[in-house]
Amino acid sequence: MKLEKYHKIIAATPQDIKDKIKKDMDDMDIIEGNKLIAGFMQLETKNRNWDERLVYLYGNYWYPSEKLKYHSSWDWLMPVVEKIQSLGGRFIIGDGNRVTVYNKDYDWRNGSTEDELIECVWHGAIQFIKWHNQNKHSND
Repeated sequence: MKLEKYHKIIAATPQDIKDKIKKDMDDMDIIEGNKLIAGFMQLETKNRNWDERLVYLYGNYWYPSEKLKYHSSWDWLMPVVEKIQSLGGRFIIGDGNRVTVYNKDYDWRNGSTEDELIECVWHGAIQFIKWHNQNKHSND
């Protein structure tokens, strides 16, 4: 019966609601971050015919934004790190998954020890790309 769906809502504590909102926000941050990386990596895009959603060509497959894997796959993320390094950026990974991304004009540090290493590197890449996108025209 459909009442079970409502029972979960009624039984939710304020903390459950906060956790759900945080997860939804985290999912949106991941999608937006992965879209930012896809643009930085200059992935080919197109709109799907049946619903006009934007999809990205990675390898031989088209992915909608919510299926991009930069945040969870080293195979996807390492080419991003390599491109950042080709632009003069450097990554330092220290104890406790502390990540520093820097170049002669930029320095970002993640002091978190709670995240997985790939998440820390992904966040560092996102921050560098944001800085790069804001400053690339002034360096041309």
